[in-house]
Amino acid sequence: MATILVIEDDGERQHILQAVLLCQGHEIIVSADPGTAWVKMMAASGRPDLIICSSPQRGLAAFLQRKHGEKGYGRIPVIFLLKNEKFNQEETEREPKHNYWFYLAIPFNVQHLICQVDEILAKAACR
Repeated sequence: MATILVIEDDGERQHILQAVLLCQGHEIIVSADPGTAWVKMMAASGRPDLIICSSPQRGLAAFLQRKHGEKGYGRIPVIFLLKNEKFNQEETEREPKHNYWFYLAIPFNVQHLICQVDEILAKAACR
């Protein structure tokens, strides 16, 4: 299937994401912070097909800037997991930051996560 980089600082949510994505047949690279995630991503045998990260996180903006500037990495789609109080669906739809950025509210429905991951990976495969 796909290689997915998960950047999640909450241990329980990290475990849930890893379990769900592994059950779907994906290869997972897990990191608790963006700095370590960058090192793991660059050390991996190939680039990830998708990045899932909770937001906000210290160092995330720098990680995204580096990703965008790294040849072949700028178009990797990112799903941002946002806490309900920080999630405004209307705002994210009105002002998309990037064509490859997607949003999912925390707490999330596992089935909705699976559908969103499948949809994003299918679209990325068509590019």
